[in-house]
Amino acid sequence: MSTGAKLGIGAAVVAATLVVGVGIGGSGGNASSQVAGGPVQSSASAPASITPSAKPSPAASKTGAAAEATEPAADEVTDEESEAQSAAYGEMPKQQSEFVKAVSKAQEVDTENELKLGKALSKRNKAICKVLASRSIKNWSGKIVELDANNDGKGIVSIEIAEDVHISTWNNAFSDMFDNTLIEPGSLFDDFLEHEEGDIVRFSGKFADGDDVCVNDSRITLSGKLQDPDFIFKFRSVKAG
Repeated sequence: MSTGAKLGIGAAVVAATLVVGVGIGGSGGNASSQVAGGPVQSSASAPASITPSAKPSPAASKTGAAAEATEPAADEVTDEESEAQSAAYGEMPKQQSEFVKAVSKAQEVDTENELKLGKALSKRNKAICKVLASRSIKNWSGKIVELDANNDGKGIVSIEIAEDVHISTWNNAFSDMFDNTLIEPGSLFDDFLEHEEGDIVRFSGKFADGDDVCVNDSRITLSGKLQDPDFIFKFRSVKAG
């Protein structure tokens, strides 16, 4: 190739290089990153974006802990339940509340399992006897659910102190032969005459002895004693609740 031809080709290459350079500069981009073979910024040199893991704030943790701490235990009576119970049966003294708690807990046992029922009854009776240091009680509260008389004209009374928990006299003279719970005509009989079924009253008296426990339950079956107990009681006084 002649020297003139070589010079012509060289001039053309230089001119083409200048045109490309001007075009890149005019685009406003980073020439070092766009020109082939030029230095390219490594992605490794860019700071990594770290997404923080979702962790509860200290305030949220405290709030959760407080909420958990205020969660009532399974056998604890809430304020709402206590208010509803008071509305239905009157304000209970502490001894009565403990008595009702022991009985109500036993009512939750599966009635299909006789072994569980037997164990629950034994546990309940021990709890009741612990609550009743003596079988005499004073100013318990409840709702009258039965006011009647037997063939001899003696009073029959039943008071519900919680759902499916009753305190009652015997309803016949034969069963009452030793406990003498039927109410003879007199001042106490007259006091009950001042009330009607559904009235909330306060009462005092003494639980009748059981055969092998500290209180007698008139129910015959095991499930009846646990699910709907009816404790035999000799009333001594009654007044409006």
